[in-house]
Amino acid sequence: MRWKPLVNSLIFIPSELLKISQPLLLTFLMRFFEPCSTMPAWHAWLLAMGTIFVAFCSSVILNYGIYVNNTLALQMRVAYSGLIFRKMLRLSSHALNSISSGEITNLLSNDATQIEMILFYINYLNNILQVTDQRVKIMSEIIKSMRIVKMYCWEMAFDKKIRHVRRREIIQYMCSLMFECAQLLFSHTYINVTFLMMYGTMWWFNIRFDIRFFAIASCLLGQMRLSVVEFFNNAVRNLVHYMAAQKRIQIFLLLDESERDNRLLSRSHSELACIEKIEPTIVKNIQTQSPKVVCNLKRAQWEKSSLLQTLTGEIAIFDGKVRMHGSFCYVLQESWIFSSTIKTNILFGKAYDHNLFRNVVKATALDIDFAQLPNEENTLVGDQGVMLSGGQKARVNMARALYRNADIYLLDDPLSAVDVKVAKHLFQRSIKNYLANKICILVTHQIQFLQDATKIIVLNNGEMVQIGTYIDLLDSSTSFARLLDDIHQFDQQHSIELHQQQSILSSTCSNVDEEMLTFSKNVETKQKGAVKWHVYIVYLKAGVGIIMGLFIVIILSSVQEATSIFSNWWLAKWNDDESYRYRISNNCTSIQNNNNNTVWSMSNAEWNNHRNRRFYIYCGTVVLVGMINPWSFIPALISLIGLLFVRYHFAPCSRDLRRLESITRSPIYSYLTSTIHGLKVIRSYYAENMCSMEFFSHLNDNTRANYLIYTTNRWVALRFDRVALSFIALVTILSMILRVIEYQYFSTADIAVTLAYSLSLMGLLQLTIRLSIDLETRMTSIERILDYCSLDEEPPAQVPRNRRPPSNWPSHGRIVFDNVSMSHSSDNQSLLALRHISMTIEAGEKVGIVGRTGTGKSSLIQTLFRMGILVNGQIKIDNIDIASIGLDDVRRRISIIPQDPILFTGALRSNLDQFNEYSDAEIWHALEQVQLKTLVADKMPNGLHSIVSEGGSNLSVGTDELIQQAIREKFKECTVLTVAHRLRTVIDSDRILVLGNGELLEFDSPKVLLSNSTSHFSLLVEQTGVAEAEYLRMLANLKSTRGNHHNLDQEPLPDSKETDPLLT
Repeated sequence: MRWKPLVNSLIFIPSELLKISQPLLLTFLMRFFEPCSTMPAWHAWLLAMGTIFVAFCSSVILNYGIYVNNTLALQMRVAYSGLIFRKMLRLSSHALNSISSGEITNLLSNDATQIEMILFYINYLNNILQVTDQRVKIMSEIIKSMRIVKMYCWEMAFDKKIRHVRRREIIQYMCSLMFECAQLLFSHTYINVTFLMMYGTMWWFNIRFDIRFFAIASCLLGQMRLSVVEFFNNAVRNLVHYMAAQKRIQIFLLLDESERDNRLLSRSHSELACIEKIEPTIVKNIQTQSPKVVCNLKRAQWEKSSLLQTLTGEIAIFDGKVRMHGSFCYVLQESWIFSSTIKTNILFGKAYDHNLFRNVVKATALDIDFAQLPNEENTLVGDQGVMLSGGQKARVNMARALYRNADIYLLDDPLSAVDVKVAKHLFQRSIKNYLANKICILVTHQIQFLQDATKIIVLNNGEMVQIGTYIDLLDSSTSFARLLDDIHQFDQQHSIELHQQQSILSSTCSNVDEEMLTFSKNVETKQKGAVKWHVYIVYLKAGVGIIMGLFIVIILSSVQEATSIFSNWWLAKWNDDESYRYRISNNCTSIQNNNNNTVWSMSNAEWNNHRNRRFYIYCGTVVLVGMINPWSFIPALISLIGLLFVRYHFAPCSRDLRRLESITRSPIYSYLTSTIHGLKVIRSYYAENMCSMEFFSHLNDNTRANYLIYTTNRWVALRFDRVALSFIALVTILSMILRVIEYQYFSTADIAVTLAYSLSLMGLLQLTIRLSIDLETRMTSIERILDYCSLDEEPPAQVPRNRRPPSNWPSHGRIVFDNVSMSHSSDNQSLLALRHISMTIEAGEKVGIVGRTGTGKSSLIQTLFRMGILVNGQIKIDNIDIASIGLDDVRRRISIIPQDPILFTGALRSNLDQFNEYSDAEIWHALEQVQLKTLVADKMPNGLHSIVSEGGSNLSVGTDELIQQAIREKFKECTVLTVAHRLRTVIDSDRILVLGNGELLEFDSPKVLLSNSTSHFSLLVEQTGVAEAEYLRMLANLKSTRGNHHNLDQEPLPDSKETDPLLT
């Protein structure tokens, strides 16, 4: 591979030598057309055939060389892409925090592809790539978190960010295009300026003009223009950009790698898992024997997660060793789902075992979800599992781990995203029963599960302070009981109260709960047929406008080419008459100045229409040859027919291949981004090889499309050259026949211009049609953009002033649902997520929403933000129909705390205040309310201006949740809707809303609902166990008797082994 590029470049040497021999043969052939020529006719025919044969051989060698080099470039791009992906799989957690997914994607999409296509320029190369990194990173975050951006009405803030970065990117492109403009100007005027200098020198020294000198100079200068001005210039630019891209890739390849392979890990099924002296500040000397369930307890989430990540090797070990004998599985708190079917996500590369799969599905309660889905386990989940709820994603991740049948299970709070009944089911069926013979280390803050643990580890400030059974810890130390009480009080703080002017929705459910029911298949579509004319019109409108665009493309290009060709033809005519010798310099200077001005105007106005000029050069060449020799229109017509025939067959193929390439390119970057997000899971499952194979599968699909594009381009290039060669042969043969039979006399100047321009058609004809096809295929990118722009849009964000609500709306927060039915799709056949919901939530009322996954909890929240399709009914807040006002007016007056914490790259302050509306003192106060002030002040050196890594990867999940709660300040009186994770969270609510299959089953106070033993809410409470149920009933009665919002923190904890049915 090292010497292959150099060896391949040697293929072009014979082609270049043959191109030089063409003007020499043409010079000898011109003697045949001189007056009183003594050259035998057979000699002239031999020269003519030699000229044609040389042109044919040059074409074959050139196209073969291009094919070989394109194939090598494609192989190098694949090699670089694979190298980048494999390195990404080995990056350490610290290295991942230092580089964004946008930068990695840019390495793959830009730097790796520069081997085959370079578009950027020397001085502005690094600036363009750096700005492009920022834009890709911002866009990736926005697309990933689009729902949160919409709910918080942050569209304008992020739009401003994107426009700012895009403006910087365009400035860099403008500078590079100015250099391109200068290069095109020099390229297009190179021959004429050189002629001017040569003929001026000859005139100055009284040197006689020779028409043969004009012919050979014209051909050789044409070759030099391509080789020196364009090819060499492009080669230098490409080399410099390749070096810059290689430097960026080298920096990436030198990043730190994960040290997990340094762990002493045995794959055998051992009965002992031993952890010795793991990082002195975290935990020391833990030893447990299988089968055991170890619960790791601490309020601060990052310490517990750090322990598990140390065991898996994600966090570097500074002292001591980790010995884990046996295979292990790591279930992260943040569920990772890749774009495929549910079944593929569970199997994760393992062979399908029907009985094992069904047992795992039952243990994780996914069988009930499968029954509601049209394709059951074969249902597509979308990118990053967007069509699954948080609970469903958590259970799929759990099922993936159970199907692995490992020896050791590291579970990072997997029960925090499922509803009550499923939480109990998962703990009993999955953790206690299915993993009965396995070592299981469970990180949790759900204290009701501790009594079932064989051993409990208590962490404090990164150090293990206690270890033992539940009974032993309670008997040996009062600090353990106090810790349980602290955790209980901390867990109660989830509902944030807002000012009287606002309403708040505290949602700990997934942003997408029931959309999967209406999701069929999320694939990219491929357009068919030719690019529609309206695409070109829209493109011109987006630039300089239709009229100005057509004027620049047609008028200026035609005038420029006409003046250029006419000057050469007139120059050849003058060459025959010595009396005009002294007028040559002045006239050529005048014509050349006009030509320069025309070229300069065209280049500044339309940089990107350089390829259109090829068309006018071709037309001008044919017209010029026809003017000199009218008989040449016959071969011109024949070549035109052949040209259109080849184009007719090639254009649809090229267009569809370009579309296919675009479609196969998207999964590469999508899979890369998904892999980055799930890297810890992939490494814990030792699935790097499987992911590499999947990545290479996507890469191979795209490579096949690119290879077909290259090969078809070479195929059509040979056909175009044959058409051009037939035109040259027919013109030459026709001229010689007319000369032999003396039917028409041609001057030497006429023949020189005719043959010189005819030879130029060899590559020009190919470029003319190929660039016209390339223009059409590249317009498919505009076509795809227009397809996205044509998607259904949301209602307007703003409405006329006379329709806007009062500035103090909502002043009370009274919400009325009147026969509301809602769907996630505009398709009439789609399922309804909500069915005929009618209820009234009074001002300042606290409402708890409970129900199983998929019953409509998230859909109910989304209707208040107008994010679904309201099939019928209406929603009024303080007597104003929210459908009659703008989206901004609705969403800005309602706050939501999402289940999945989202942080954007940038300063911590911008994450809390996107519009810079609050002072630093107000933000510090908000941080203090959620216990983050100390963390930010002590551990973030720049305070509010500290940089948050992409996705908040430098903060723990628990910290993410606190920052999200700080986005809306606390006030005492508001209307609160809480989608419950725990019955304790909502038991002191004013009323409880129970949903089932999108319908309102019950809506009343907890005491009233509990007074009916057959109510759905009573059944949920009974599922928690006798002791917990009695405790919940007591809290409900206290709430009813006191008549105010009861503080559960003051209540004692029940001593029960039963679980809360809403805890997950």
